[in-house]
Amino acid sequence: MRPTPVSALLHSACYVTAGVYLIARMYSFSVPGIHWPMAWNTLIMIIGCITMVVGALFAIKQTDLKRLLAFSTISQLGYIIAGLGLGTSFGVAAALFYCFSHGLFKGLYFCVPARCSKLPAHAI
Repeated sequence: MRPTPVSALLHSACYVTAGVYLIARMYSFSVPGIHWPMAWNTLIMIIGCITMVVGALFAIKQTDLKRLLAFSTISQLGYIIAGLGLGTSFGVAAALFYCFSHGLFKGLYFCVPARCSKLPAHAI
């Protein structure tokens, strides 16, 4: 296990932002007025939905709080990717907003297990 500040940084900022930024940036490569092919949007939506389901299923089986948060991050990535896969300006805006808010709340979530691990057993 990584130390808590490292986990918070990786799971709330670096991992999420890198992949989402790549897909969001690919939208800007298209010529104005010409959108991506519908097959590409469908593929991105399918990948996003599979990621949502798989991340949630693996998160259900976890007993360690840090691992549960890590798998919930994977599930949240699916929501962001599915928003990008919509291909509309509202979908892209919602995905990027969710990426920003995810970085805020997930960073704080990773500080909670560190605090709980330092408490005595009878205080939890």
